[in-house]
Amino acid sequence: MDKKKLLILILVVIGVLTLMMFGAGAYRSKNDRTPKEDGEPHPIAKLLDGATGWLKPKFKISRIEGCRDGSNLIVSTTCEVKIKPGGSRPSSFKLTPVSGIVSLCFAFSRDKLMQCVLKQKEPKLREMKLGKEAGFTVAKDAAFLYISCAPIGNAPCQLTIKTD
Repeated sequence: MDKKKLLILILVVIGVLTLMMFGAGAYRSKNDRTPKEDGEPHPIAKLLDGATGWLKPKFKISRIEGCRDGSNLIVSTTCEVKIKPGGSRPSSFKLTPVSGIVSLCFAFSRDKLMQCVLKQKEPKLREMKLGKEAGFTVAKDAAFLYISCAPIGNAPCQLTIKTD
């Protein structure tokens, strides 16, 4: 194969990979705005995420302020968590309730968070099932979580933080 054909082949492969990255990001971004309750990601999104997932930066747990104890969130009644601004590329983390009955709101502004807490508009306060993880994607702007706990017994609610 001569150099010209090899160069064209390499450029075509780079172009296809770039389109896949932008398509996966746009699809994830669209679905993050209107998440389905307990919905599984679309098979195409899983495929694209598998192909481009290695490009996503790892979420830093140090961005989480409030109620954090290492890689866990400990909540006795309610807690407001701020996720500090990060890099320009999106990163993800997952929360898994380990104890107690946990409900939460996730929003990208404090106003939206308060609307959720006061049950005025979307997003809605959602109850999490024990042992079932919920994923969150954040980027350069701050994000907010409101966590409500109904402890079982005397122990506070605990959620583990898992990064990709």
